[in-house]
Amino acid sequence: LADGAARSLAGGAARGSARGPAAGPRDGGPGQPVLDPRAVREYRDRLRGIDAELGRLAADDADRADPLRSERDWLLAQLSSAAGLGGRARNFADEGERARVAVRKAIRRALARISDADELIGEHLSQCVRTGTRCSYWPR
Repeated sequence: LADGAARSLAGGAARGSARGPAAGPRDGGPGQPVLDPRAVREYRDRLRGIDAELGRLAADDADRADPLRSERDWLLAQLSSAAGLGGRARNFADEGERARVAVRKAIRRALARISDADELIGEHLSQCVRTGTRCSYWPR
């Protein structure tokens, strides 16, 4: 779906036109990284500290090592989720992308309800309805 069509289907056409086609960096729009450079730097510094601390702990000191490993796993997950292709900083989705996702989810929920009511029709629609940049029905 084009941005305007997706926003319209998602119920956000009025909001999108008032703010313009794309949100700015302050409101979580394009250009706003999921983690800012300072947070990434602090997370990496903490990871180095945890690794050093784990290296100093005795192998049988699980009481102190387990919480450190948990924190390390959480930090790695946060850094991983904030990185895009090639390790570049991932930005928040723009309004058009959020609208496309909302429309895709709404279509999938509708298809699931149809499948609950009539399995044969639901299966046919699940195979023939395409979502993405544009939504379409391609009967087989």
